[in-house]
Amino acid sequence: HMKSPNLSSIAPLAAGLLTLVLSSGCLSRSPEARTYVTSSSDGWRALAARDEAACAFSIRVAPVDLAAYLDRPEIVTRASGIEIQKSALQRWGIPLDVAIDESVSLRLAQALPDAFVDVFSDVRRQPSDYLVNISVVRLDGYLGGEVELIAQWSVVRTGAGAKPVAQRVGRYAATAGAKSIEAYVQAVEKLLADLGDDIAAAVKADRAAKP
Repeated sequence: HMKSPNLSSIAPLAAGLLTLVLSSGCLSRSPEARTYVTSSSDGWRALAARDEAACAFSIRVAPVDLAAYLDRPEIVTRASGIEIQKSALQRWGIPLDVAIDESVSLRLAQALPDAFVDVFSDVRRQPSDYLVNISVVRLDGYLGGEVELIAQWSVVRTGAGAKPVAQRVGRYAATAGAKSIEAYVQAVEKLLADLGDDIAAAVKADRAAKP
């Protein structure tokens, strides 16, 4: 007849297998995704105490038109001249089109201290004096290398005598200081600041030319 298994010898083996399974589970735990934003606290501080009634004019940035390949939560970088890659673990904290809208709006607030900039573009409380339209054609680049923004933008003076003040396609480039997502996001923030500065300059020029 068959011999009964020796329980005293099986117990240590079972305990060892259980320990191996538990430790393997710990080692295979998926890393958590990290999220990033483009708007620094400095921009919000510039806007926080601004009163619309005390401002000389108002600006609103319309919802940004984003290239289809960027319309995703994952941060997109460039692997080569013809290949892009999206990171499953590095994501935008808010939709990228909203982040661009906020970043440009806050830069306008910094550059135009006499303007009320409507950051919450979905709220149509009342018409603004200027409407900004932005279409992002490209926003990507290399970790530790060049990051590029190509955007078509326009500024329209609204109300009586409404007319386009400026309409351009701009290319902006910056170098990520390190081969990390943090440095990459900082480069993106600089590009959006440069875009905001160009838009602000167009508004300033129109204000100076107005009779």
